[in-house]
Amino acid sequence: MQKNALKESVESVMDIVRTGSEVDGITIDRILLAGISQGRAMAILELLCERSGATRTNTAFLTRVLLEHCEDDEVVPIGSGKDLEEGLTVLGRYVEIKYYDDIRHWVNKPTGIDDMMALIEQRL
Repeated sequence: MQKNALKESVESVMDIVRTGSEVDGITIDRILLAGISQGRAMAILELLCERSGATRTNTAFLTRVLLEHCEDDEVVPIGSGKDLEEGLTVLGRYVEIKYYDDIRHWVNKPTGIDDMMALIEQRL
């Protein structure tokens, strides 16, 4: 059930991306996907599906990946973040990973937000 729901969520997000690029005229290189926890899982799934040709959308704009993970995350162990970084790197993706030590399963403030803003400013 979770796989089907995740697939539907990814398709829904990519429909929004496609509409933004085709209807609104936003160039694909100016569209960023971001997420926390399950939202990140959706973005990574889309990235992996694009790699295997399993989706109908070109998501080349996702070539750069910023992973942020907290050392004390009780929901997603730090090892999972490291495994994801390693797996994406093996697939040929540029991955930048940032570790924080004090926010558990959430976004580190202010450093994590600053790191996200730096990526956004660089891309846009």
